[in-house]
Amino acid sequence: MGNVVQLHLVRTSDAPRPTSSGAGRQLARRLVAGALRNSLAVFRHVAFLALLWLRPALRLALGILAGTSLFSLIFIALCVSGLHHKSLILGGLAGVSFGASALMWSYDVLLLRLSPRPIVLM
Repeated sequence: MGNVVQLHLVRTSDAPRPTSSGAGRQLARRLVAGALRNSLAVFRHVAFLALLWLRPALRLALGILAGTSLFSLIFIALCVSGLHHKSLILGGLAGVSFGASALMWSYDVLLLRLSPRPIVLM
């Protein structure tokens, strides 16, 4: 059951009876905390599934950007001469290539941290 969010149930049978105002507040606090924890778990799971669904398109776009800029960097470094700002262009292309690769890696790390169970991304 991979796409099931496990909710934490708050058992009211273990809670003290609301005979005094302190026990009633404690029970209310436990119920609110359990509801908040469950809603955060559902939100985290929905966010994970949405980001996982977007992953192939994002990796394709960033991979094309990184590969194209790396190829352009190599081509300009080896084959083009006479450019006035060649070092600036090469630095920019290196930055774009490295930045796209870093974004792909960061996106995968975000997915791994949001996953409800341990997963392997390929």
